Amino acid sequence: MAISYRDGAEERVGRILRDSEDVSSLALLAPEGSDWELSYHLAPERGNLLRPFDFDGLSVVEFGAGMGGASRVVAERCARYLGVEGAPDRAAALRERLRDLPHVGVEVCNLSDFITDERFDVVLLVGVLEYAALYVASSGGDLAPFEHVLERASALLKPGGAVVLAIENRNGLKYWAGAPEDHTSRPFDGIVGYPHRNSPQTFSRRVLLRLLRTVGLGAVDEFYPWPDYKMPSVVVSRRLVQSHPFFAAELVGDAQARALQRHPENFPLSLAAMELARSGLLHEFSNSFLFVGFARGGGELRNRLLRRHLADGELAWHYSLKRRVPAETAFASDASGGLVVRKRPLIAPSAAFETVLWQPSPEQPARLERSVFHHLRSFAFAGRSSEFQQTLERFLGWALERWGLPDGRVAPEALDVNPTNAVPDAQAFDLFDIEWVSKDPIPASWFVLRCLFTIEDAVAMFPAPPWRTLGDLYDALCRRFGIHPDLEADLAREARLQTDTHRHLSPDAVREALAARFKDARSGAGYQRDALEDWRLRAALAGGEAPIRPLARMLLRAIFRRILRLARRAKPTRKAALPGGMAGS
Repeated sequence: MAISYRDGAEERVGRILRDSEDVSSLALLAPEGSDWELSYHLAPERGNLLRPFDFDGLSVVEFGAGMGGASRVVAERCARYLGVEGAPDRAAALRERLRDLPHVGVEVCNLSDFITDERFDVVLLVGVLEYAALYVASSGGDLAPFEHVLERASALLKPGGAVVLAIENRNGLKYWAGAPEDHTSRPFDGIVGYPHRNSPQTFSRRVLLRLLRTVGLGAVDEFYPWPDYKMPSVVVSRRLVQSHPFFAAELVGDAQARALQRHPENFPLSLAAMELARSGLLHEFSNSFLFVGFARGGGELRNRLLRRHLADGELAWHYSLKRRVPAETAFASDASGGLVVRKRPLIAPSAAFETVLWQPSPEQPARLERSVFHHLRSFAFAGRSSEFQQTLERFLGWALERWGLPDGRVAPEALDVNPTNAVPDAQAFDLFDIEWVSKDPIPASWFVLRCLFTIEDAVAMFPAPPWRTLGDLYDALCRRFGIHPDLEADLAREARLQTDTHRHLSPDAVREALAARFKDARSGAGYQRDALEDWRLRAALAGGEAPIRPLARMLLRAIFRRILRLARRAKPTRKAALPGGMAGS
């Protein structure tokens, strides 16, 4: 039975691949400002899902390979790659994506119809299992089609082989927060058990593990890609969630904040992730799962495929691919039970930057306490503007005193100092992941602007922003420290820096995006806060005891919140095309 799944981007993707000289896993193939479909198929972030694994010398077959977004990084490394894709136009695009690699093949076929005597070390099922009930006929119960697909995949393994499976989590945190289910586009559809039927289906963690055990894949290593498996910037292991849950929550919260697709949220996911970590439940609510299940006798392959995780002690990986020097940050356990940070370029640096020096430490200790950024998020969500500003002012005052120069500027070494890279202690702040140094002293006003740029996500959490624009907050902080605000010049400096350090960024587009961030009026956070307000209003009306003035205030507030929410939903959900601040991105 053939699968006719298509999303309408096939012709465009095929044309871009045919016209591109570089089709490698790090190539920036999607044009600037591309829609979600092009970005999904072409963005290098697709490969982050599988970058932490070591496919060297292995034979791999991938079912539902699509147009090669996640396939290319595997095919570049393994000894033998076979991509199986049911849609002919997608298979043609996949061939283009792999055209310069030896030892690769592409077949137009489905898993159910695929016949071969060849056996493989690894079978990849990335975004495939959830469709099983739509193309596998079965009368053996609700889970039978999914078991059938996993059985077929397992039958293609060499003794001790592995199935690598990526799929959304039915109980993903983003779904509880109100994001529409990825396959049906209906909110809460998976959480309530897919009542409409005849749709793809995802699973909870425990059900998915049971499915893998049913087909003989009992030894499973668990990883959690964030914001999801489609375009992850972070991959977190189960071991990190168990040993350092709050650090894992910081990583996944930042990944969610930087997600390309933004959805309405009932609550801030970054703060919710921290509380799930406190409760020991973060792994149950991961937006997606990346499970590696091994057949009996798979110990040798496990040590090879997961070498970096098992032998090198790496527990999580963060990727920054839009930089001119794409980089990987690995977080590894050390002998004392802490974590060390390992920063690696993914390609050899080819040219010096004009404005900065990149000086990452090969290995440095990670700070496991909650960052200043996390504290600012909490204050903002609670509407505690005075504590938010006091914390921010304390950090800025400390940094300006420590790195301030006699001429009023700031030392070049402070370029990467900001609230996302700082942990508060009793007297000062501890810094981590400092990697960028300016070639020249930094104007103090620009230092303030850079700090605000990196915490924009926190500022956006205020239910009623105390500052009309981010530029107003910048102006107030500059004047608080006796610094002459120079917004236009600082925006130009930041645009030059971002253009210098990132690939394929248009200076005009960067300046426009930065100006929008600092000059556009801020609206309240888009959380569905009026449910409690409605409850109070109904209770007051039913009891007849509420004074008229508070009742009127509640009515007006509820109406105003609904108007704001409707206005926000009418706006595009994607942010302007601009990378996160260099520090921590």
